[in-house]
Amino acid sequence: MHTIAFVKSVLFQAAESREERGAAFTEYVVLLGAVVAFVLAVGFGLIQTGLTSRITDIAGKI
Repeated sequence: MHTIAFVKSVLFQAAESREERGAAFTEYVVLLGAVVAFVLAVGFGLIQTGLTSRITDIAGKI
């Protein structure tokens, strides 16, 4: 009986460990997605600002 209880305990701990790793991986993916979205937003903002000023310069020369 003690052997069965020990095996169940080990299997339960292994399952908990997998769940924790899965949760950590999910958090990592969400964080990475947020960083990528932020970088893209800043990049597109800079592109928009650059294009707006360039268009304004061209329109001023016309």
